[in-house]
Amino acid sequence: MLHPKTVLPRAGARDPLRIKNTFNPQHPGSLVVTNGERSSGELRGVTSVDKQSLVTIAGRGMLGVPGIAARAFAAVAAPARASR
Repeated sequence: MLHPKTVLPRAGARDPLRIKNTFNPQHPGSLVVTNGERSSGELRGVTSVDKQSLVTIAGRGMLGVPGIAARAFAAVAAPARASR
């Protein structure tokens, strides 16, 4: 998993990005390319964090609406507060 601030300086770069494991630096790691060939299509990795959820909110109706992010976060947080 890559943090957006780590990848941001590479935005638009056409040269490959190699991701290595800090605990196993001898391993070749993963190579991220702009237009590479697909691999066999097998699942290569899974990330799991207990008691975490990912919510994606998108749509043209959100553009320029003040407080939309605050309302979305409040709605997600409300059940968590109630169960404590």
